[in-house]
Amino acid sequence: MSKRIKRLRLMAEYKSTGIFVESPRPLIGEISHDHLNISPELSEAIFRWIDEFDSWLNWDDPMNSPSVPEKEINRFNKQGEELMKQLQKELGPSIKVRYVPTK
Repeated sequence: MSKRIKRLRLMAEYKSTGIFVESPRPLIGEISHDHLNISPELSEAIFRWIDEFDSWLNWDDPMNSPSVPEKEINRFNKQGEELMKQLQKELGPSIKVRYVPTK
């Protein structure tokens, strides 16, 4: 790959890897965990986190999805922040990682 990844974001998005490239521009979008060469343990933890987010949606009728209690969202976001820190640690200082909380 001719362009090196500079910035990533971790965020919950339905049926996603949870990791998105922010920079450089030609690479912007969702990225596979394999491409980043992160540990299997971290990859699995991120996918479990995304699976929890996916479970909040009524896939048959999204407009009738139950509301998620604020306490659950806060816990989920704290977990996301911890995953972001682990991701940053594994990737090192050459790639900046930020977390976008779920609302």
